[in-house]
Amino acid sequence: FRGSHFTLLFTGDAPAEELTRLSDNYKSIKLFSISQHVCNAADCFVDADGYFASAYGDQENVIYLVRPDGYVGFIGELNHVKELIRYVEHLMVP
Repeated sequence: FRGSHFTLLFTGDAPAEELTRLSDNYKSIKLFSISQHVCNAADCFVDADGYFASAYGDQENVIYLVRPDGYVGFIGELNHVKELIRYVEHLMVP
């Protein structure tokens, strides 16, 4: 996930509308979902072997923001999107 962009990951079936809007407003944020099951979207990764779940937990509806340097800058449940937005607004300009 390293590069010149932030990577916004979420676990669960569908991203909160706010996550999609955040990714649309900040072009340096790439949005992906992590699933333990089959997913058909191009922006979805299947964690069939459980590596992601082993490293970060297997909870549903959790969001992770990975900074361009590879460090995780934010972890929270989907109901903490407002805190994520404040964090992102502190870091960058849309």
